Amino acid sequence: MKRVFCLFLSILMLISLAAGVSASNSLTTTNLPDGSLTFTINGSTLIISGAIHCDNLEKIWLMAGESERIIAARNSTAFKETLSLSGTSTIPVKVYTKKTTEEMYWSYIWQTVFIEYTAAGYRFVSTPVYDHNAAMMETWINPAEHIAAVDPAVAEKASEIVGSETDPYRKLLAIHSWAAENLYYDNDYYTGKTTSTSLDPKDVLETGRTVCQGYANLVQALCHAQGIPCILITTWSAGTGTDGFLSAEDHTAINDSNHAHAAAWVNGRWVHMDATWDSANRYENGEKIRKSDSGYLYFDTTLPFLSLNHKIITVPRTTAENTPSDWAIPEVRAALEAEIVPYSIQNNYRTAITRARFCELLTTMLMRRMGYDSLDAMITGEKLDVDENIFTDTEGFTVRREIAAANALGIVNGRGNGIFDPASGITRQEAATMLMRAAEVLGIPMGKEARSFSDLPEAAEWAVSGILYTASLKTADGLVVMNGVSDSSFAPLGTYTVEQAILTMVRLYAVHG
Repeated sequence: MKRVFCLFLSILMLISLAAGVSASNSLTTTNLPDGSLTFTINGSTLIISGAIHCDNLEKIWLMAGESERIIAARNSTAFKETLSLSGTSTIPVKVYTKKTTEEMYWSYIWQTVFIEYTAAGYRFVSTPVYDHNAAMMETWINPAEHIAAVDPAVAEKASEIVGSETDPYRKLLAIHSWAAENLYYDNDYYTGKTTSTSLDPKDVLETGRTVCQGYANLVQALCHAQGIPCILITTWSAGTGTDGFLSAEDHTAINDSNHAHAAAWVNGRWVHMDATWDSANRYENGEKIRKSDSGYLYFDTTLPFLSLNHKIITVPRTTAENTPSDWAIPEVRAALEAEIVPYSIQNNYRTAITRARFCELLTTMLMRRMGYDSLDAMITGEKLDVDENIFTDTEGFTVRREIAAANALGIVNGRGNGIFDPASGITRQEAATMLMRAAEVLGIPMGKEARSFSDLPEAAEWAVSGILYTASLKTADGLVVMNGVSDSSFAPLGTYTVEQAILTMVRLYAVHG
């Protein structure tokens, strides 16, 4: 993160704009609930509202061109201020913070946010990089592929950092904050004074100095140690030595990376964390120089704001076997975002789902739909009589409790004689029957639109009601919970795949009686 002493900022930077650059009248910096700023243009007035996550915060200096205001502030205390806009030149928007422990103001937002005047009035300048970045983040990335074992020393440090925190999002903030505050950017290596620096997570932890790749590597490893999926994203970032903003011309010319940051999967989305840009510490001339942070602007940064100075070059690619079919991707993505797909099921999407995995998926969906944060909470809340020994062949299965819970709900039965057959696949008629029972648990009545299939005579007598029931249920968007393989055929004895199970589950999740 660039920290510039405000005394040297008397000259305002103007940005030349390329035709076709998109713009809007609102911009939010981050998704951090108690540490984001929102800039809104209303006519010739700029409204700045929100809060800054910064310990020992005393004052905030707001600037929009020649209009400015200094306000008293405290860490994460919300405020709302207005600045007047004037003139037809490009207006830089700047924010500085001052701590009680320092005499100077330091840059929080500088050379990043600009306002232009058009015939339609004032608007924020954005960049075509946003559309590019949005498309890059739409690439299929399987969260379950991005949790790896880490060195014991890194795992120990992760536990120390998060302490007793249980909320995954707050764990991320703790990890990001620790990295920004305790690592030192190796300026000696960056400027060529030395020929090597630490990049391996364990080495970075031991030396405390690194460059952006090392920051990202260690943040990723700390997340993995807490069981949180985390990826590395390479970017071209307008940092030191640049004008701080990615124009349309820059976007066209840039194809290589000069930076990296981490993004973690929490609450059904990728949370961008650029600890390097939030770190003020420097390693220069063989000495660690600690400097106070000015606020965490690049934790959970919104993509529109990130795109003003970060162009994504690469994101991880998921293996073919762990990528759903093209027609399934939108709804599988929706299921992941709704957090109804356990990590253990985020693979081999096109293969048959086993009875055990189906129970795991089903109980997770019911747990989310009923508002419980864990399986045990659902068991307690619903007063379920769960007997993990009810089936003799589920011992040793990690989802034994899920199977027993699904049985206690009356959704799944065994094969008889205490046998559940957990490793076997399920047929479409079996899936329809279990989905019907799950719908009944949720109090969802059968739909009013009757369906019929020419191959119903092929179905078992006990399965017909389930087939007709699930085929009658629709989401608000008109998607049938479990449709046939064609308009007239259901294929009751057909194979039921992982991606099919996820699609029918996310649809049932969305149906309300």
